[in-house]
Amino acid sequence: MAGTGVFGSHKWTWCGGLCVDSSHNRFHCGACSNRCAFGEHCCNGDCVDLFSNASHCGFCNHVCEGVCTFGICDYA
Repeated sequence: MAGTGVFGSHKWTWCGGLCVDSSHNRFHCGACSNRCAFGEHCCNGDCVDLFSNASHCGFCNHVCEGVCTFGICDYA
């Protein structure tokens, strides 16, 4: 069995006999067996650093208008 499906904001993918949420699973991020590096998290199928990514600052989809430093938005 192979395939994908979308339910809400989650993308479900059949990977090696398991149905995984490839939009948030750091071991199958965006696709089967696509592992995020140490310290990265899977946000919407992309591996990101929540401590420095202004589009995912501190947690997925938290957008900063300024710079993201250690997971905190700096608006100054």
